[in-house]
Amino acid sequence: GVKSAVSGLVHGVCDHVCIGDIGDESDEGRMILHDAALVPHWSTLCEYLYTCINPYGSGVNISFGGIQLSEEVMRDICNNLRGRNVREVAFTGIQFTDMRAAILALGTLLISSKVESLVWSDIPIESADDMALFVQMMSERHSCLEKLRFGWNGEGNTHALLAGVDLSKYKRLDFDGNNIRTNGLADILNLISSNSPLESLDLDSNNLNDDDAVLIAESLRQNTNLKALYLDGNNIHQRGKS
Repeated sequence: GVKSAVSGLVHGVCDHVCIGDIGDESDEGRMILHDAALVPHWSTLCEYLYTCINPYGSGVNISFGGIQLSEEVMRDICNNLRGRNVREVAFTGIQFTDMRAAILALGTLLISSKVESLVWSDIPIESADDMALFVQMMSERHSCLEKLRFGWNGEGNTHALLAGVDLSKYKRLDFDGNNIRTNGLADILNLISSNSPLESLDLDSNNLNDDDAVLIAESLRQNTNLKALYLDGNNIHQRGKS
């Protein structure tokens, strides 16, 4: 939790800081709600995020999961991580009390030239206006990102991201669990056929069918850079696999 994350930072012994419910099956589904008792701990964490992250080396991974983040806490986290030696920031299953404010705060963090990887998973953005803001933020702030996991956020969110953000410089993209299929849209196909630097594309656990698989196979003919393509858990049968 917050206390253990602070301890690890203070002693300079961690390269991966986890806050909240991340990968703990015994606590699966439990949301840690924001309350006044946590405020001092958040303040201490933010202080040490700013002062104790090792400025040298390959950088730290910071993960938040299964936790409710208030507007103030999200803003403080992002402000104190900005410019630090952080390689990856991950938000998984977060309940933001103000989604729009959270997206704006994330935009301030991504100004940092250090952040190479972003995870935004299982946080569907319900409002079309908020999703448009997320797309705008990613378009303006993502120039140094090489990896993006945008999973379990829904088909609409994913196609909005694919259509609105230039992903041609990314090396790894994960869109698992979004219930997507091509449906006549060329965003995924163009991403593959453009032969961008993309090395890994994860489309596991979606709604792709045999027709989609055939179109993806055709787009792969023009690609020499993609080394890994994941399609498990889709509706692809023998015709799509042949």
